[in-house]
Amino acid sequence: MIRITLIFWIKILIIILLYNICIHQNLYAYAGLGPLIPIIANVIVYIFLFVVAVLGVIIYPIKLFLNKFKKKNKNTDNKSSKK
Repeated sequence: MIRITLIFWIKILIIILLYNICIHQNLYAYAGLGPLIPIIANVIVYIFLFVVAVLGVIIYPIKLFLNKFKKKNKNTDNKSSKK
């Protein structure tokens, strides 16, 4: 029974798709700024996230390197002051 219903809905979907592809008319609709504003906001968010990710990939290893360098300097300073 489920298979018969599934075949029925697939046939309906194919008919609708063929109708939309073959018989089309020009639609004169004005979208306005309503849908555009969230799209622009999403683009801004994705750009911000990309910048944060790139800076994280670049700056974090530099921070680790500087921390190791500072530790080495502290160790050499401690060794030289003990003598």
